[in-house]
This record gives sequence, C-alpha cells and structure tokens, in this order.
Amino acid sequence: MFTVRDLIDAYNRHGPRALETAGKGQRQRAYLSLDAERTFLLPFITESHTGHIAVARVIKKAFEAHRGRRVATSTIYRLLHRHQWRKVVPRPKNPRSSKEAQDAFKKTLVTKSSQS
Repeated sequence: MFTVRDLIDAYNRHGPRALETAGKGQRQRAYLSLDAERTFLLPFITESHTGHIAVARVIKKAFEAHRGRRVATSTIYRLLHRHQWRKVVPRPKNPRSSKEAQDAFKKTLVTKSSQS
C-alpha cells in the first residue's frame, strides 16, 4: 500500500510511468470469467427460447455441479443480473377457471355504455 509521500517520490524518480500500475480492478474472487459465465448460461438461454422457464434453483444446482462446490444463492442472482436476466413470470391462472365459462360470459356481457 502506498502513501501519498511514496507516490510523490515514485513520480519524482520515474515520472508518470510510475503511477500507471495495473491495479487490482474488479472481480478478484469470481468463480468464472464473463465468457465462461456466458458459455455456462447458453443451454438455459436456448431452453428459454423453446418456452421453458429458467428457474434460479435449477441454475444454482447446475452451477454447483459445474464448479464442484456449493455456492450461495445470491451468487446465482448476481450472475443472472450481470447478464441482464430479469424475472419474467407467466400470468397467474386460477386452477378452477373454465375457458368455456369465460367465453360464455364474454358473449352475454352487457356493459353500461351499451345499455344507454
């Protein structure tokens, strides 16, 4: 770790080149690189295009099998967020609903605007 005095001294001795260090940057503790993450998610993307719903629990199990160790659920949610996945849920449907009853209701529906 450098102090301000060390940085000034390095600049005075070596010029601007002394300050141009690579640094640590981000993702020091990442399980996979971004390209490896994209490759890992590819089967789930192709399944979603065919109509299957991607569930984080299933992705987590596959990720743990791929890595050979357990990971936190938040790791999977951050992975999905990093690749712009969002929660898309099909509209809820009442299990006791009847398509025939709905169609019959639509045919006999009288609205206030049509009564006047």
